[in-house]
Amino acid sequence: MSLTRNPFVNLLRFGIRAHFFARDAGKKTGLSAPSPRICQCKSCGLSATIPCARPAATQNRFAILPPARTHGLPRFWERLFMRSIFPPAGIRRVLTLAAACLFLTACEPRIDLSARYAIVYGVSDYAGTGNDLNAPAADVQAMSDLLGRKDFTPFVRTDTGATKSNLALDVDTVTSLAGKDSFFLFYFSGHGTQVPFGGAEPGKQDSLDECIVLYDPADIYNGCLTDDDLMRLISRIPSRQKVVIIDACNSGGFIGDFPGVDLAPPAYSGGISSPVSRAGEAFSKYFANTGAGDIAYTEAVVIAAAGEREESYEQGIYGHGIFTYYFLQSPRKADANRDGYVTASEAYYFTKNAVVNIWNSRNPAYSFYPHISGGAMDFVLFDAD
Repeated sequence: MSLTRNPFVNLLRFGIRAHFFARDAGKKTGLSAPSPRICQCKSCGLSATIPCARPAATQNRFAILPPARTHGLPRFWERLFMRSIFPPAGIRRVLTLAAACLFLTACEPRIDLSARYAIVYGVSDYAGTGNDLNAPAADVQAMSDLLGRKDFTPFVRTDTGATKSNLALDVDTVTSLAGKDSFFLFYFSGHGTQVPFGGAEPGKQDSLDECIVLYDPADIYNGCLTDDDLMRLISRIPSRQKVVIIDACNSGGFIGDFPGVDLAPPAYSGGISSPVSRAGEAFSKYFANTGAGDIAYTEAVVIAAAGEREESYEQGIYGHGIFTYYFLQSPRKADANRDGYVTASEAYYFTKNAVVNIWNSRNPAYSFYPHISGGAMDFVLFDAD
């Protein structure tokens, strides 16, 4: 039996294997009574005396051997050894159930609403006038109000305050306050773009690097903070629960080398995609190098407004960026399982469905598709309204 790094999975596999093997070994196949046999595992070579009535040809991974003493042990120790390997059926069922409960519990979202920190940045008024936006200032205000109501400690900066140097200072502040069990959220609303990388990133088909554009008084491109730079910043924060939310063009490029929970790659922009092929790609990339490029799924869950090569939009009648407008409704509408909490995946799926079914259907020429990354663990963002 192959082992994994997860002891709960190993215990679950062993309990199921022992239960069904011991059950099948006791079945009759036309014989009046099963006779003792030595069954030897073809994988590990372990021999064990059990009542075995099935012909050798029908054994699953076990071959019938002539009667013999198990490992030459005295009969008392042999019986003790056999009971430790194949305990009674009742104990097997209890062990299997306990292992299953532990395994499933380990995969549930963690519900810990204490020590929660957020860095909320947005830029509407860039240097000059040709690149200004309307929505980010309102986005930041609404998001910081929401997080404040949900017991976050937000560090908020807009326009001339939303610089790379101030972001580094705020990250240092959060790093000094946060512990490994605290929760950290980063939000940005503003311009996003792609800049030359000087060489193709791992797993990418181009030589462009995605970035969010913070404020710089001299040159707008001096304010570019790349996905790798943001990864290095947030990796300094000791929190094990981190979520990054970006409402900007090309924000899907911040998703690391992993297709994501929605089985959509960072550059996906509609069309038909095979879930089977995406699941296979996800499985293979799960064991890939997670430290190179973008924000690794092991570091944070990333929720991006648009794909790697897509634009995101704002509109005056919404008063916000389209993505943020629907995301702000998630405390009231995203609690899909009605447990009183809104997780990152619940907020994402509600927002994505609203963007696709409402905005995209009404504005097909300006369609975009939100994305999410991350591993199997889901995080609680806040309690539902």
